[in-house]
Amino acid sequence: MPGQLLLSVRRACELLQLLTESRELTVRAAASRLDVPPATAHRLLAALVHDGFAGRAGNRGYHREPVPPAVPRQSDSPLESVHRALILVAAVAAGRELSVADAAALLGTTAATAHRLLATLRLEGFVVQGHDRRYHAGAALTGPRDVELTPAGLRAILVPIADDLGDRLGETVHLWLRNGPLLRLLWGLPGSTSDAVAHDRWTTIPAHATASGRALLARLPNRRVDDIHVAGLPPWRATRVSSLRSLKRRLSVVRQHGFETTFEEGIQGASGAALCVCDPWGRPVAGIGVAVPSSRFSRNDLPRYHEALEAAREDAEREIGRVTGGPDTTGSAVVR
Repeated sequence: MPGQLLLSVRRACELLQLLTESRELTVRAAASRLDVPPATAHRLLAALVHDGFAGRAGNRGYHREPVPPAVPRQSDSPLESVHRALILVAAVAAGRELSVADAAALLGTTAATAHRLLATLRLEGFVVQGHDRRYHAGAALTGPRDVELTPAGLRAILVPIADDLGDRLGETVHLWLRNGPLLRLLWGLPGSTSDAVAHDRWTTIPAHATASGRALLARLPNRRVDDIHVAGLPPWRATRVSSLRSLKRRLSVVRQHGFETTFEEGIQGASGAALCVCDPWGRPVAGIGVAVPSSRFSRNDLPRYHEALEAAREDAEREIGRVTGGPDTTGSAVVR
């Protein structure tokens, strides 16, 4: 599915959020908020109305409608890509848990097309993915609970898991929280080797310059990334990401792989890999990364790091789900 079609899906998702926040939205207001021509905003609104997600409010305005119980596959929608996405939204809103194969069968498309649509909907918060790889309704549909995960609470959850990760790999492990465009160290655990990367020397680092930071940012839509960096990227010593444009290009790769690496960017003499830990509603809460001296960091070791980090992330998200009372993340129910 060409990128321009997925862009229409992302804009339709954003428009649904705007309609949820507003009692009434005109074409002109929608065009302004989306930064698109009025004709584009009108087509998007027409697509939402066509499939029952929006309705007309008076002569000029539009309002949000409850998610319909189902959207038929056959349609003369003005935007076919949006129509397909809304079929999936209606399905998960009705309680279905979809694998990629299920979604492809529901849409009558290839698995690749279904996967790209699901990935876009996940990024926009309309679906979340469980550890059994199935997708179900995300926070944009269910509404996240107002559960505050304090730094102390996250430390209590994540430090034992990070400790196990360090024992498994023998390397330094860092836990990071994002604060605007910066990362702040939540906890650092030293590696077991004599040349291990320092675990507590760096307490604040620009998010764009680290694997953990980019993993956290990749879980946000690009409009949020723009808002976070409205003043530009914070300066840093050396990073392959030097502009907001290059950051968003890199984040698109991270979103595809769900995993990020760094080679002497955030910390001099250190390289490593990282993943993002999310709450049960798909919101990023922390970055967990392994730091390795660059002198012995090898790409051949990346599969081992990735496997260990994925196991740690599953444990962390399962425990966060238990503490917050969110949906089960073990795979028997779903989430993420």
